[in-house]
Amino acid sequence: LWSDHMLARFLVARQWNAEKAIVMLREHYKWLAESRMSELLQDPFPEETHIKKFYPQTFHGTDKQGRPVYIERPGLIDMPRLLQVTTPERVLEYIYASTEKQIRRRM
Repeated sequence: LWSDHMLARFLVARQWNAEKAIVMLREHYKWLAESRMSELLQDPFPEETHIKKFYPQTFHGTDKQGRPVYIERPGLIDMPRLLQVTTPERVLEYIYASTEKQIRRRM
């Protein structure tokens, strides 16, 4: 666990049922391993500038309660150009890694 706050998030998500929260937490760590998250967080995305150009989205600070604000503009996605420089799987990996970085930064 990165923090007590992270544990509290899993407990709240399962209405303070510790057994269910533990199952959920284990599934989370299993997903992190299956998605190779530690590798994704360490390795740079050489296609990041292209992803940002053709798929406009970003984390834009936090709201009044400290939660990250994520802005995505799906109507402006240029999918043909995006797929010329990367794959759909790689775009998902980029989104996963970006989100995970924000979670770790805030906890």
